[in-house]
Amino acid sequence: MLNKLASLLQGDKSDHPLGSPENLDHTLSEIPLTDPSRVLLDVAVLIEEPGRYDTELTPAALRQAVLHIDAFARTAYEDLLLAYLLPGSRWHASELAWSTLDRHNKLLFDAYAHCLTAALGGNEDLSRAKLQLALCSTRAMQAWVERKKLQHFRYRPPDLEWWLDAHKLVGLASQHNVISLVQTTYPGDAQMRNTIHAYLVGLYLEIAPLSNLVAVQIEALHRWLQQNATTFEFAEAPNAGTTHFISLHNPGNPTRYTSSVIHSPAMRYCSTQRLRAPLLQLAHAMRSQNIPEWLQPLMSQKQPIDKLMQTLMRHWTDQPPERSSPRHIDSAPMRVVHGFSLARRMIACSAFAKRGRSLNYRGTDMTNLFNELRFGHSGQAARVVEEAPETDPMETLLKLETSGDKQMMEEWLMVDSSGTGIGAVMPGLRSRNRIGELIGFRIDSSLDWRIGIVRRIGRDAQKRVNIGFETLPYPSLSAQIRPSNIELTVWSEASEAGNGYVDAIQIEAGGDTLLLMPGLFVAELLVSLIVDGKKSDVILTEKLDSGGDWERVRFRPAGQDTQ
Repeated sequence: MLNKLASLLQGDKSDHPLGSPENLDHTLSEIPLTDPSRVLLDVAVLIEEPGRYDTELTPAALRQAVLHIDAFARTAYEDLLLAYLLPGSRWHASELAWSTLDRHNKLLFDAYAHCLTAALGGNEDLSRAKLQLALCSTRAMQAWVERKKLQHFRYRPPDLEWWLDAHKLVGLASQHNVISLVQTTYPGDAQMRNTIHAYLVGLYLEIAPLSNLVAVQIEALHRWLQQNATTFEFAEAPNAGTTHFISLHNPGNPTRYTSSVIHSPAMRYCSTQRLRAPLLQLAHAMRSQNIPEWLQPLMSQKQPIDKLMQTLMRHWTDQPPERSSPRHIDSAPMRVVHGFSLARRMIACSAFAKRGRSLNYRGTDMTNLFNELRFGHSGQAARVVEEAPETDPMETLLKLETSGDKQMMEEWLMVDSSGTGIGAVMPGLRSRNRIGELIGFRIDSSLDWRIGIVRRIGRDAQKRVNIGFETLPYPSLSAQIRPSNIELTVWSEASEAGNGYVDAIQIEAGGDTLLLMPGLFVAELLVSLIVDGKKSDVILTEKLDSGGDWERVRFRPAGQDTQ
């Protein structure tokens, strides 16, 4: 296709591959449609650096070409976005898919902005092109908001440049006097929008608690905002329902409004009060299984979307939720591991070290013996003849912690803490870092490995990854658990040992909650629980919450009355 494009560009301008609808259709017909990622990459070749077409196409022809190419690529874009969001697909959480989606939106924005700017400097009678110019500005704003949403998938808030570009686009639409022209943005859209509606979607997206949401929840929220953008408040003066404001002269994220805010003509005022009624309507529709068409592609992830509704209703009340316990500024290095298996292993290491046991066994250094078994006599080091009378628990713990793959352990810095959680900065964001992720952590001065659940991911003023996690009660204990009916399929598949036991974590010594691998909970299931070598029969009663590789369940002793 590139060779054909180059050859056509050398010919007469009337034969330009983007010069007419027929030529456009012929050019686009050469793009294979089987792979959405490939479609977007081929389309990128056509729309990048739109200024190169200025001497070959009229501004009107270039606008028509960009609009046509954008509509052609829309289905591929939506398919790749869903493949990135939904587990089980080829492109799920793929870096390449994310980069392709992000670049596509940037190229669209640049191409549309170029078309709007070029139209101002031409001799064209623009009075007949109002709807086309309005469509360019609305699609450009949607692409820019779409790109900001993709950045939020990686917990990257919009910077100053994003707001400056968005306001520059609003200015271009105002110069053309098309900012309020309403029309269907893409073929098949049920909602009619204009440039301001698209801008308000991006503005109100920042009012949501995005640092507490996973990617599929952000996508559902974005789609919901698009459906309701025509009702959003964007007033020139505050009123009794005002909750946030933004300054057009000093662009940035909207700020919560208080009576002490000094008004200026450049300020605009927003309110989340009008959002509650349509949010309740959506929640009712989901309970009654009357799912709107725009949400149906995401309904394989119904549980996180249900949680999204609950989070938004709590956040958009007149009195937003506050911390249950005060936060204290703190600073301490931390060691962190990710996932159920590593957290359980570290809890076991901590328990061993706190007992004061030595790694020397009957005069044999277990580390040296391990090296000898791996490498032969060349790996044999001097052995300890007699066991040391005293053992430093911290030294033992440090040896046990790093005896495996050191890359599986990270070093974070705690920056604040409260009675229920900790805030920390981490070296960088990895693909495994998600809201709801289970982590094991140890503050350097402590011997205790503890359990946490990630609840918030964001960036601080220095652009460092800032993470907040709920801390579970401690000390936790390594445990094993087996059902009385070992024929249960989920348990027989999870069990690696011949005795049928699977790993578990008792969240708090003497407590009534366990962490299990996902899918094992069955209500009122009688199980045998082993903690510290002591066996007891308990009954699983309820599942409290769950994540990617864990579920938190409550139990009671088998002989305890349920009343």
